[in-house]
Order: sequence, then structure tokens, then C-alpha cells
Amino acid sequence: MEPVLVAAALAGALAGFAASAIPGLHVNGLAALALALAPDAGAEGQVFLVAAFAAAPFGAALPGTFLGASGEEGALSALPAHALAREGRGVEAVALQAWGAMLGLLLALPLAAALRPFFAWLAPRLADWTPWLVLLVIALLVWSEPARPKVHRAPLATPVREGGAWVTHAWREGPLSAWAGRALALFVILLSGALGFAAMRLGGAAMLLPLLAGLFAAPELLHAARSRRGGPRAALRAPPVPLRALAKDAAPGALVAVVEGLVPGVSPSQAALLAPRAPTPERRLVRLAAVNGAAVVFTLLAWHALGRPRAGALVAAQAMTPALPWTQGAPPLAILDEAILVVGAALLALVLARMLSRPLARLVARAGTRRAALAGLFVLALGCLWQAGWVGLVVLAAATLVGFVPRRLGVRRSLGMGSILVPTLLRAWGIA
Repeated sequence: MEPVLVAAALAGALAGFAASAIPGLHVNGLAALALALAPDAGAEGQVFLVAAFAAAPFGAALPGTFLGASGEEGALSALPAHALAREGRGVEAVALQAWGAMLGLLLALPLAAALRPFFAWLAPRLADWTPWLVLLVIALLVWSEPARPKVHRAPLATPVREGGAWVTHAWREGPLSAWAGRALALFVILLSGALGFAAMRLGGAAMLLPLLAGLFAAPELLHAARSRRGGPRAALRAPPVPLRALAKDAAPGALVAVVEGLVPGVSPSQAALLAPRAPTPERRLVRLAAVNGAAVVFTLLAWHALGRPRAGALVAAQAMTPALPWTQGAPPLAILDEAILVVGAALLALVLARMLSRPLARLVARAGTRRAALAGLFVLALGCLWQAGWVGLVVLAAATLVGFVPRRLGVRRSLGMGSILVPTLLRAWGIA
């Protein structure tokens, strides 16, 4: 392996990590800049962008944890990560995401080698089924909604005193509570989907940050900003977790990430909706992060086995120099070298994420809940303004209002992923 390629991979890993760690930037933006500045960079430029693509999930863990803001890839993992950060466990949340993404990537490598012969046959057939796969995800989200809205009030046998007032009635679950919960889940999916459709029509992919930040991050930050209490003391060491337990939680995430390589238009966050729901926030975080890590491998597999770059960074890399095809037999030596560089870039990004999580956790703890939340809102607004202009701020405000709806209705906030699922479905049907 040539030293110049190793240097390019190192620079790419650092740049990709930084681009993903700053709200408003993205590895796709880095790719567009690299292509504009060095369109003839050749193999060095391709390695730079592949390494940046591999490091991106680790950088995204930082804003997702401490601000609740993330791109489309980490929108779901930002929910439990930010919840842990509000408890003073931000370092632990970053560690779980970093190890989850790393294990997902490592588990995906042998799986990709085993599945490569089936990709060329299966991918075009599954592409025709994209709308039905998206409908299946929506149906699973609706049917699995655990909320049970309380549909009627019943008198208490003995009144109780709460908050200085006597309570004589309580809400009870009725026989239609389960179906009411599913109806509310469908309502949230359709509402967020309408917002996502409108946002995409206004500005395309540039609206993803304001859309997802408003749906998932801003409501939590506004809720925290109302607090007058100081933040919890930050735990600066993550508790040890056995590697076998982490791998067990990461394996389902690595498996469902295959869908992203096979089906065009499917993002890691959409693939993550197919993963079995983990019983605790910590295990859920590992599983969702594993989807992001494994998605790197399967997106690269689709690039080499099918000749289809399905990420902005790989589109730019393809423009610099064509991808080496892998259509039969064992992987060529150049692809094995690429796999080594991808693992190395991911390891470097893992170390950076772990190192930076501690000073960030100290900073958030010193600022207190209110000031940290207000600073987070300011950073989010600045990132949206930078990426999408004033229209991005309007989308951020509208998405924030919609983001409060799941909390008010008592349903899962992950239903806000309808903002991505519904536009994807309409595009697959040729409507949008």
C-alpha cells in the first residue's frame, strides 16, 4: 500500500469526522468541496473521500449526543443519546455509539463478502419493491406503537391530593385504546410526512438538517431550556461493557443495513426502523449505531459490485476515478486495501470521538441545563441558516411545532421519521 494513499486516508478520516461533528456541515458537503477544488485528484482523492465516508458516523455521534442534532443517518440514535446526555451520561452515550458503529462495520465485512454473489441478482428485483418495503416499515411502526391513549375518565373510589388539589377522577384505558394509539401513530407519520414533502420541494436535501433538527432536537432543547436547575454532574468515564454483549446488540443492526446496499434511496435511519427494538436505551443506542457503521460497508459493496454510488461522497469519488469493479470471485487486492483503510479510518474516528466526548461533557455540565440548551438551539439555528438560508429557519420552526406533537399525544418520537419515509414512498411511486 503506497504511503501517499495512507496519508490521504488519514486526512480523509480527520476531515470526515470534523464535517460530521459540526451541525450544518456534512460529509457530502465535504465531498462537493473536494471535487470542486481537486477534480483530477485520482486515486488519492478517492481514498480521501472513502475514508471521510467511513469516519462520518463517529463524528455525528457528538452533536447527536450533546445537542440532539444529527443528519438523516443518525436521526434515530440521537434520541436515546441525547436523553443519556441530559442525565450526565454523555460520555457513555458517545462510547456506546462509537463501539456500536465500529462493531457494525466489522461484522458487515464478512457478511458483505458472503452476500456479494447475490447482489447483482437481488438488487434490481428489490428496487422494484421499494414502495412496498417503505409501506411495510410504516405499517410496522404503526402496529408496534406501544402508546395506549386514555379514552375516558372514571371516578376514584377515594379522592387523592396532588399538587395542592383534590383529584376525584382518573383517566382509564378503554377497549379501543390500542387502536387509538395506532391511529395517533399514523397521524404523526402522515403529519411529519407532509412536512417532509413540503420541505423537500422547497430545498431538496439541504432541508434535511432543519427538518430533522426541528422534529427531534429542538423540542427537547426547548423543554430543557425551561429548566432553572443546574445540569447533572457529568460522568467522565463510561462503565465497562463486555465486548460480547456489545457485539450481540450490534449484530441485528449490521444485518438490517444490508437493505441500504440493495435498495436505492434507503438511508441508514430507514434501515434502522427494521431492526428489532432493544429493551433498554443503552442497547438501542448500540444497535442503531451498528446500522450506521454497517451501512458504510454495504454502500461500498453496492458501489463495487453494482457500479452504483449511493452516497454523495462516493458520487464525488467516482467522478475523480472510477470504482474498481468486483463482479466475481474473491475481492481484488485493491478492494482489500480499501477495506483496511476503511477500518483504520473508523478506528481513528472512534478514538477522536472518545477523546472529545469528555471535554464536551464537562462544558455542558458547567453551563447547566438551561444555558446548554439555549446554546444548542443557537448552534442549530446557525447550522440551518448556513446550510439552507432563511428558508431553513422557517422549516426549522415548522418542524419544531410538529416535533412537539408526539410528546403531547404520548406516542414515540421516532414516528417523526415519517418526514423521510413518506417522501421516499412518493418518489418511488413517481408522485414527487
